[in-house]
Amino acid sequence: MLARHQLDHIAQRITGQDIRLVGCWEPLPGLQEYTAEYSRELGVSEGSLLRCRDIVAVLDLGGDKRASRASDDGYPSLL
Repeated sequence: MLARHQLDHIAQRITGQDIRLVGCWEPLPGLQEYTAEYSRELGVSEGSLLRCRDIVAVLDLGGDKRASRASDDGYPSLL
């Protein structure tokens, strides 16, 4: 799961808006206008990003890809 503060920094860089006080159940500000930029920063497809109705869905979508990587011994890595 992507941390909320990381998403806040990404949104600040992309839109120039401070979204720290935006509720988690509200739509991500600027998503329609900056879909390609958000998609690139989060490492997800534009289509899956546009299906997100609120910030919580975006956080779940942009999961931590490092945790799912397998380590050398075949077990999932926690790094």
